Amino acid sequence: MKGTFLMALALLISPSVYAAPTNQTCMAIYESAFQAMEKRQSGFLVNTVAKTAKTELERSIVDGAYTVPRYTLRERRYSASIQYANRWANECYERLERRALD
Repeated sequence: MKGTFLMALALLISPSVYAAPTNQTCMAIYESAFQAMEKRQSGFLVNTVAKTAKTELERSIVDGAYTVPRYTLRERRYSASIQYANRWANECYERLERRALD
């Protein structure tokens, strides 16, 4: 999954896809990842959630969410969603920062 995760972010942030990615790009990734994990933790079937993915990146986000176990405690479900979204957003921000330094 990590390879898919990194490939999807590389495609998203590459200059050929977006001329000038911004913090809004990373915020959108955070929101997509949070929603995907919330649906996963709520018991939605992967096929149902995958149908809503419009891009390869969104599909990678959904696929990754379904590699995480479904938790029974509400607090743990929410925590899993936050952690998953933060992971995607942090990688995005790090890549944006590296591009800014180049």
